[in-house]
Amino acid sequence: MAENFLIKDGVIKKVKLAAAELVIPEGVTAIEKTVFDTQHSILRSIVIPSSMKRISAFAFKDCRKLETVVITEGVETIGSNAFEGCKSLKSVIMPKGMKKIGYKAFYHCESLDSVVIPEGMEQIGEYAFEGCTALESVSLPEGMSRIGSDVFYDCTALKSVDIPNSVTRIDSGVFSGCKSLKSVVIPDVVTEIGSSAFSRCISLESIVIPNSVTEIGDAAFAGCCILPSIDISLGVTKIERNTFKDCQSFESVVIPEGVTEIEESAFERCTSLKSIVIPSSVTKIGDWVFNTCKSLVSVVIPDSVTECGSYVFADCQSLESIVLSANLKTIGEKFFTLCPSLTSVEFRGTKAQWSKVKKGKNWSGGIPAKRLKCSDGEARIL
Repeated sequence: MAENFLIKDGVIKKVKLAAAELVIPEGVTAIEKTVFDTQHSILRSIVIPSSMKRISAFAFKDCRKLETVVITEGVETIGSNAFEGCKSLKSVIMPKGMKKIGYKAFYHCESLDSVVIPEGMEQIGEYAFEGCTALESVSLPEGMSRIGSDVFYDCTALKSVDIPNSVTRIDSGVFSGCKSLKSVVIPDVVTEIGSSAFSRCISLESIVIPNSVTEIGDAAFAGCCILPSIDISLGVTKIERNTFKDCQSFESVVIPEGVTEIEESAFERCTSLKSIVIPSSVTKIGDWVFNTCKSLVSVVIPDSVTECGSYVFADCQSLESIVLSANLKTIGEKFFTLCPSLTSVEFRGTKAQWSKVKKGKNWSGGIPAKRLKCSDGEARIL
């Protein structure tokens, strides 16, 4: 089918004869960027030869009728945006030996329903499969060490993914918005889960986080609204901001020893949360951390904590009792605002220590309790 193309020095310069099915001849090594712009409404299938080690960037972008792509063994790289916007693309056969899928390579290929990534794949670029809304399953090969940022972002039909034991890092946004994803097992060699990695996975029912994980990024599980519980890795030292925000089915959480800081809004709007265990390693609790945890009944803040931010327990309408750290130095503004059931407040230090605690504006928020218990008697809250 060489007669269909104008080829110079191994590069396709022009498609001379339009056709629904095209086979690029052996010997071709590259495609000029806009060659297939005139084929958007015609091309339905394409065969890529082994001589083309790299499928050029933007090669088939917006070929909206393209349904099938066969990539011959020998091709190693799919360039950036190569198949972006190919809305009819249903299947791609990737050969052994392929090493790289580029940035946005299959971006918004809305009919692509399954992908098998071949053995030997070393890198999948950012946003490679973002918006592939028909994609239901993905199998990633052993040997991959990292899943790039936003690779499967908003793949709303994705139900299952096999993460190989070679992966050590899950980057930011990888599975964000995968609304059909129900369960994930993270291998016990993973050390980092990036920001928003599983955010808005509204069907996620179970996830196993191994103790090899030392960092969970901000908003990593935000909006996982039916996830009933989570075991936080023993290696984690900080709960980042928004990490579990809007996890509305959490009933109890045990924060492991070793965590030193709980950042802002980490558990905000966990509306079913009834109990939280804060370890003696924590020194700082940020703003809004338990804001609108409407089912939370009692809390003990350990003596290691020296700083609590603003609005930490705002709108905790079921909160009845709290024990405050003896070493508390600062409490932010409106710490207890909209806590109509809070009748018992205890401070583990002395009355003299309580008087030295720096308190933000309207910190008590008009709670029913008017006095708090100290180690040597009672003190006025207001």
